[in-house]
Amino acid sequence: MKNYKTLITKYKTQLDKDPRSRAFAPLAEIYRKVGMTDEALRILKRGISFHPNFGAAIIIYGQILLEENELEEAYTTLKPQLNLNGDNLKFLKTFAQVCIRRNFILEALNTYKRVLFISPRDEEASEFVSKYDNFDSLEEEDLTQQTFDISNLDNEIESWNTLSLVPKEEPEVEEVIELSLIHISEPTRRTPIS
Repeated sequence: MKNYKTLITKYKTQLDKDPRSRAFAPLAEIYRKVGMTDEALRILKRGISFHPNFGAAIIIYGQILLEENELEEAYTTLKPQLNLNGDNLKFLKTFAQVCIRRNFILEALNTYKRVLFISPRDEEASEFVSKYDNFDSLEEEDLTQQTFDISNLDNEIESWNTLSLVPKEEPEVEEVIELSLIHISEPTRRTPIS
């Protein structure tokens, strides 16, 4: 294990001189690595309040939340940052892991597809996409296979008989013309530029 004492002193000194310094992110990462999670979270929350779109800090924060099994907070922290950090592999993989742990398989699948777009040989993403690419449950994202219940088939067929195939009445052509004439305004006159 590395000796982080010198780096901790360096980053703490920078933060003491300038509390808005971005040195909070590497300091929090060191704290995360040595198991000082509470201190890392405290520093991250304060630093992110000054730098809400600082990608490195958001990733570290998301990783800690994932490690601490704070999945809802991890998801709500990372999700809004997806477009800003959509090309950062570490961010995407952290977000995908949060989605998997929350059982948001389609979201994880789409995230891993982004990973493959950036890094086509990424094994983790490739395996996940291969396994779940045909996952089609839009309503309930879970890993269990949906079973088909034949006992409900009669009810479903019954509902098909009540479908109306007659199109809804369209407005008369005259009504449409009247409505479109209301929105026509007089042409504007242009004055020549002198």
